[in-house]
Amino acid sequence: FAQSAAVITYPDGQRIFEKNPDQPLALASISKLMTALVVKELIPVSAITFTVRILEEDIAVEGDSGFMAGEEFLSESLLDAMLAGSSNDAAHALARASIVYAESAGRLMTFADLMNDRASVAGLNSLFFVNETGLDVSLLKAGGVGSAGDVVKLFALILQKFPDLLSGTRHPYINIKAISGRAITVENSNNFAVRWPGLIASKTGFTDVAGGNLVIAADIGFQQPVIIAVLGSTEQGRFEDVLKLYEASRIYYSIE
Repeated sequence: FAQSAAVITYPDGQRIFEKNPDQPLALASISKLMTALVVKELIPVSAITFTVRILEEDIAVEGDSGFMAGEEFLSESLLDAMLAGSSNDAAHALARASIVYAESAGRLMTFADLMNDRASVAGLNSLFFVNETGLDVSLLKAGGVGSAGDVVKLFALILQKFPDLLSGTRHPYINIKAISGRAITVENSNNFAVRWPGLIASKTGFTDVAGGNLVIAADIGFQQPVIIAVLGSTEQGRFEDVLKLYEASRIYYSIE
């Protein structure tokens, strides 16, 4: 079983299960949740057609999401690719392009600084980010750390503030289009997505330092959504761990 886990009800945030919920662990791509929140808050609501040009430096980041240098995408399409497909290229492009809004407001900070600032404002004190992707910095150093207890709170914050931001993570795959019209099929990094009836949203994470991580929000029936996070599992075990907690939550509420 995972090193750490937390299950809360949504939206009231009652904890119904926990295992080492306050232990900071490597987050891997769970970090992209904070990246998405910061990007959405940086880009003005009026900039609904905000486009991002993909640069060579974005494509050079670990992983291949099918992007081509010079292409432009709506920021919403890149957010979908980053959250559903866990695209590191999209994360880097979004962080690079959106920080201009912070600079225009006089906030001369790195994107990771903005992520850490946002965690502090939200009271998520276990969260600390080195980069926007969650990729390991070295064989021993993670790109982001945090506790399962704070991860479920971050997930709840995103669902409350931007209810549609994670909608693409419910599907086995999504299609995004460049401004030119070229389409890219993005496969969901959560290959168990269709296993959870009532799935609302999910985010995966896996690196050598972190092991396997997963957070989901799902309606377990009984008009009761829950948010489940596991950290420090294995690449395959994270799905099995969350599935067990999902089923246990259903049983808990059927007894209640």
